[in-house]
Amino acid sequence: MNDEIANANHGSVSVLDTLAVQAQMLSENIAMNMLQLGHVFTEAKPLVAHGQWSAWVQENSGMSERYAQQFMQAYARYGESSRFAALGKSKLIRMLALPEGEEERFVQENDVAGMSAREVDAAVRQEREKWQQKIKELESREPEIPEAVFHSMKEKDLQIAQQREELTRIAEQQRDTLDEARKLRADYAALSREYDEQSGLIKDMQEDLDKAQRDLLDAKSEIARGDAERVPTDQLTVDAFAGAVRQFIGACARMPHMRLTFAAMDFKEKMQYSELLETVEAWANDSRRAIEATMADGRVV
Repeated sequence: MNDEIANANHGSVSVLDTLAVQAQMLSENIAMNMLQLGHVFTEAKPLVAHGQWSAWVQENSGMSERYAQQFMQAYARYGESSRFAALGKSKLIRMLALPEGEEERFVQENDVAGMSAREVDAAVRQEREKWQQKIKELESREPEIPEAVFHSMKEKDLQIAQQREELTRIAEQQRDTLDEARKLRADYAALSREYDEQSGLIKDMQEDLDKAQRDLLDAKSEIARGDAERVPTDQLTVDAFAGAVRQFIGACARMPHMRLTFAAMDFKEKMQYSELLETVEAWANDSRRAIEATMADGRVV
């Protein structure tokens, strides 16, 4: 009878051990799926339209936004590490209450794999109490400056004082330079005004000279035109006429070659030359007609 009971108990333990292994494997798969799903949620959230996140989570995973947030936090803390996934979903969720970055140390200092979810929860609360106590101690502690930091601060104070002196020296040099620059600018302005005044005087003088030259040329034109139109009372001999022609050609021989010079002249000056030439041409034509009128078949009329 006792043997039968023992065998029955042994068989029950064997079945329970098997079920325990299966439960551990399935729990690990749940934890891994949770981390992977947290990864999916993390990638999807920035792509979902504003205000549609809760509906998207419900439609595509059948869970609430709060659970999705827990899965995303778990992924952010543990990644897709199979070592953490082996601890199980419930323990991983409870460990989210730890200060961020303390997961590795917590797992190393506690046999999380061998602890129940309730024991993990208690250990996490104890860890948080330690951190809160440490924060209170730090907040109540008078600030202390380490010796090395104190010496470093003194050295920096000395460097700051030296730099301040150097800046003062540079500022004084710059002040002198600015004064010199202001003086140079004033001198330059005075020279510029003097130059402008001299330029104005030169311009006025040039305009007066140009006007005088134009008046002289106009006067010469009038004199030449009057000479051409005046009827002389004395007789003109051939020798006197030949001398006058030679003198005219000697003075004006370069005119047929003055194309470039004429091109550079203004219109009024070219018109004055043209009027003088017309006067000469008219005088020459009248003189030729006077000679031709006295000639017929080579005979004097």
